[in-house]
Parts: sequence; C-alpha cells; structure tokens
Amino acid sequence: PLLISLLAACAVAVATPAAAVWAAASPEVLVYGNRVYDTDTITKIAGIDYHKPIGETEMKRRLETTGYFSSVRVSREANPQGERITIVVQEKNPWFVLPYFSTGSGRRTFGVAGGITGIGGNSASLFARAQTGTDNLVGSLMYRDDFFRDSFWILGFTVDYERALHDIYRGRTVEQRTYNRTVNFTQHLGYHLRPNLIVQ
Repeated sequence: PLLISLLAACAVAVATPAAAVWAAASPEVLVYGNRVYDTDTITKIAGIDYHKPIGETEMKRRLETTGYFSSVRVSREANPQGERITIVVQEKNPWFVLPYFSTGSGRRTFGVAGGITGIGGNSASLFARAQTGTDNLVGSLMYRDDFFRDSFWILGFTVDYERALHDIYRGRTVEQRTYNRTVNFTQHLGYHLRPNLIVQ
C-alpha cells in the first residue's frame, strides 16, 4: 500500500502542468510611469485578481478605457518562481503655465514656466522657463523621455542660460556685485531597474 501511495503521488506531480503551479503563486506586479495614481489603484483598474487569470489585452483595454492614460503597455513573464506582470503607463497631464514675480533688494523679477507631457502619446516631456528683470535674464529648456523608444532607458537634455548680476553678502551688507554669464548643456541618461529604483 505504501508503494502504491508513493507511485500515485508521483503521477499527480508529473501530471500537474507548470502553468498551474505558476498560477497558484501570487504574481509580482511592477508599475512604471505612474505619478498621480498609485500602484494598487492601477492594479485594481487592470483587473488583476490573484485567483482569476486575465490576459494582457484585457488588462491594457481596461486601463485605456479609463481615459487616465495617454499610453499603456502590458507584458507578463512566467517562470518557476512565479509570474511577473509589468505595466508601463503615461498619465495624461497635458500642459501647464506658471507665471511668477518676485521683488527684493531694489530689484524686480518677472518670469514664466511651462511644460507639456505625453508628447505624441509617448512618455516624453518638455519644460521651459524664462525670467527677466533688473540686471537679470535667465532661461532654461529641458527635454526628458522616461521610456525612450518603449524601453526602460531614460534619455534627455537640459540647456541653461544666465546673464545676471549677483550680490555677494557679508552678513547683511552687499560686499561685492558680479555678473554671471553662462550657457550650460547637460545630457541625462538613466535606466529603470525597478519602479522606484533609477540609475542615472
């Protein structure tokens, strides 16, 4: 009887598909690109249920029909340790314009900052700032693609221009005034190792 029981147990183990073993384990869900909506919210919207299987196409459809995202990518990977579902979204935050004004030390400064995200329905963003005033002219332009060509690479650049008079203080007294004239170019390169871990 003991030998028969052992043989029966082996037969059940062999007959159990690997996919069923993976389905029994809770999948690991990784969400990239979300800033407004947290990972739990996106997981629920996608319809990921740890007891009911759902396809990639259906998860993508559910996320797209909310109108919250300009682009959605879903992929899944199964392995003996469990299943991994990766979701990459671009939230809809079309554009913003922010004027500002400051005064002090006998100087006035006027400026405006603005930006647009989701350029072309992708994960690229463009930000600009211009500032002028008494002995003050500053401008900057930044472009950044958080998922360059639908990969996990980050690519971008920043251009800064400044022609401004700076006060050098000793205590509360202006000891020296100097003009600063600079043009800087900075390139951004990074990689998403995890949703909350970026190397750049």
